[in-house]
Amino acid sequence: MAEYAIRLIGLLYKVERWAEDKNYSSDQRQKLRQRWSVKIINWLHELGKKYYSEYPPSTPISEAIGYMLKNMSRLLVYTENGDFQIDNNPIENKIRPSVLGRRSFLFVGSESGGQWAAMFYTFFANCKLSDISPQTWLEETLRKINSTAEEELEILLPIKNS
Repeated sequence: MAEYAIRLIGLLYKVERWAEDKNYSSDQRQKLRQRWSVKIINWLHELGKKYYSEYPPSTPISEAIGYMLKNMSRLLVYTENGDFQIDNNPIENKIRPSVLGRRSFLFVGSESGGQWAAMFYTFFANCKLSDISPQTWLEETLRKINSTAEEELEILLPIKNS
């Protein structure tokens, strides 16, 4: 049963790869998901309902199936919008370095030092999310900050303008 469920999940990712390979627009991706991914998710749901009662309640497999069944409507959300991602792996990969570094700075020496470290981690994480070089952003910001009016400081934030 678990192998079959993993194969179904793999099919969901094949649908995504198909859309990516064909360079589908948001609308095309949403239609593709409605045609195929919703069916696959429904098969997964039926599989979970069928096997849920066959396992003792406190086993890991039973807990996993129960979690899936409880969150089935959330799983379908990405199929309703072609701009949504199937998972959050790309974002997780971008912020991983800052998350790993957080533990290293658990004891930064003072509350003020912690606030400064948190602020710069936020800036640099936003640079990564916006595909902006943190070093370039910091150099440009330090050059511009003294000549920028206080009410306009927001324009210096590391956010890509689309």
